[in-house]
Amino acid sequence: MVAYLNQMMTDNFSEGYLTGGEISVSFIKPVRPGDLIFGKGIVQEIRVEGARHRLVCGVWLENQDGEKTTVGTASAVGQVREREE
Repeated sequence: MVAYLNQMMTDNFSEGYLTGGEISVSFIKPVRPGDLIFGKGIVQEIRVEGARHRLVCGVWLENQDGEKTTVGTASAVGQVREREE
């Protein structure tokens, strides 16, 4: 099941996840054969780490009934850009 969340993070943050990402999850409900699984997430925090930033996301998987089956956090890194005014 973690593979679904890894793919979601890679799709959204590319190299930022592949080269500096982290993930930690808990399995809270079994997934059964035939279940449809949906990966979801939201950026909860942006931390500045020197010349880069880390986006910390709440991530989870839901089944076809909207029940969470896996929950956790994942993060990716990127360059801090100057804000354009």
